[in-house]
Amino acid sequence: MKDKENVNHPKHYNSHPSGVECIDIIRHYCYDIGAAIKYLWRAGLKTEEGMTDRDKEIEDLRKAIWYINDRIRQLQTESRSDASDNSSVSSRALPKRSSRSRWRVLSWFAAARRRILPNTRTS
Repeated sequence: MKDKENVNHPKHYNSHPSGVECIDIIRHYCYDIGAAIKYLWRAGLKTEEGMTDRDKEIEDLRKAIWYINDRIRQLQTESRSDASDNSSVSSRALPKRSSRSRWRVLSWFAAARRRILPNTRTS
């Protein structure tokens, strides 16, 4: 039964103070941004045998940076490709998120932040 729990709902994905599982947020993003959020989300929550908690947190933060840099490279490549391509749609373009979906995710983050840090103002 523990194996099923580790696959379906790993503890480090459910440990966020908001009580929300990471996948409920990252599925609204492209792969690289979702992966970066996942590593940021779990930084400091996951342990690994043979590593200190601090080293594991640093590793997760470095992984998040890697995915962010990969997304930047994708966008730069698409930008160069679009500039040299006469068509209006790049064959490598990722699907765009609707502004409504983005607004829902940002609203959720703001609400979660207010629950966790009630005396913090968000702008």
